[in-house]
Amino acid sequence: MRYRIGLIFILATILVDINPAWQSTAQAQENRLPKELFMGTLRAGTGYHGMGMGLAKVMSDALPMQVNVRPYTGPGAWLPLLERGDLELGVLSLNDATWAFEGDPAFVAKPMKNMRLLARGNWLDGVMGIVVRSDSPYHKITDLRGQRITTGFGPIPVIRKLIEAWLDSVGMTVDDVKKVPVSGPTDAAKALQAGRADGAFGGVPYSGYMQALNASVPIRALPYGDASPKDCARIAPDKATKLIPASEVVLFSRRAPILKGPLCSIRHPSSMVAGAGVPAEVTYQVLKGVWQNIDKLKPLHAWLKGWSHEQMFWAKPTVPYHPGAVRFYKEQGVWTAETEKLQQALLRKAK
Repeated sequence: MRYRIGLIFILATILVDINPAWQSTAQAQENRLPKELFMGTLRAGTGYHGMGMGLAKVMSDALPMQVNVRPYTGPGAWLPLLERGDLELGVLSLNDATWAFEGDPAFVAKPMKNMRLLARGNWLDGVMGIVVRSDSPYHKITDLRGQRITTGFGPIPVIRKLIEAWLDSVGMTVDDVKKVPVSGPTDAAKALQAGRADGAFGGVPYSGYMQALNASVPIRALPYGDASPKDCARIAPDKATKLIPASEVVLFSRRAPILKGPLCSIRHPSSMVAGAGVPAEVTYQVLKGVWQNIDKLKPLHAWLKGWSHEQMFWAKPTVPYHPGAVRFYKEQGVWTAETEKLQQALLRKAK
């Protein structure tokens, strides 16, 4: 009897000692995470800011970390902060991320070799590369030869590249038009409204500033390649990738503000990135928080409706994945041999 009591006491002591160990492991992991993270976005009122705010809310609710959004004029303004470790996260077009990593001199002073991919975001579809006033005589891109087109967009190279892609689709370049320098998409809309430009970047039909412009001065979107809906299907989907990485030529046929019918267009994805110096455990938890709460994103912003598990992982990256992302996607069973080969090549380029 005395032996049984002694054995029970020993077992109870062991269990009491083990249980705190289990708890301390989880606590230690949580203690390794920072109290807050900062995410770079475009200025308030843009799609990237709204998307970033939604992501930050879901992450903050799901994780023991507060994610704070910091708006900037464009990725060119916050990427240097990410590069030197003063900013942990950022959202931008996957095209901008690619150009920054490769060191496009029109975008960044030097390659952003410390930027790492976390996730591919929603497709930005229904892009209106060039819009004109409805009361103008311009119905095709070729009609704009020698006319005034908004250019520049210093901190947002994807816009400049999209305009170049629209012109390239009909064999034109920016040298075939009169350049009207602007700093951003809202300035382009104002230039068209004021009559200082004949054609301007139109963004997506859902954007507030374009809907406001259309309410003031009705506008018309010019199709990519001057293609009719029927002809759009004959254009190779990857025709624009030499100018817009990861893009696809598609016929946008959903009902949308401004558009009077289907539009031959280009779609390209957004992305979420992190600095290479951010601990792998942090980015792993960030992705886990988004992945496990993907449905909570959708009511927060129109762009977040396009986020899904299938969309988040991109098998053909043009920016190296963060180690925490590699671990996470391998656990989900989506990492491929082709992705690994591309990853290693990109890491060599980052040295």
